[in-house]
Amino acid sequence: LRKCIRGSQQRLDGVLPRAAAQPLPIAPSPLPSFFVLTGFHGAHVAIGVLMLLILFVVSLRNDGLSEAQGMNLELVGLYWHFVDIIWIVIFTIIYLIP
Repeated sequence: LRKCIRGSQQRLDGVLPRAAAQPLPIAPSPLPSFFVLTGFHGAHVAIGVLMLLILFVVSLRNDGLSEAQGMNLELVGLYWHFVDIIWIVIFTIIYLIP
C-alpha cells in the first residue's frame, strides 16, 4: 500500500501543485452517531410496543388484568414513558442544538 501511495504521489508531483497532491484530511462523520442513537431508540420502542401488545392480548384472553398483571402494566407504562423522554433528549441534541 505504501508503495502504491508513493508511486501515485511521484506521478502527481509533476502534474499537480504540491498542495493538491497531498491527501485531504478525513473529518469524522456525525452519521454513525446519529444511526446508533436512533437505531437503539427504535429497538427500545419496538420492545415497548411488543410488551404492550403482549399485555393487551393477555387482558383480552383473561377478560381483564389481575392485580399482578396490573403491576406489569404499570411497569411497562413507566418503561414506555422513559423511552419517550429519552427520545425528547435525543431529538433536542440532534435537531435543535446547532
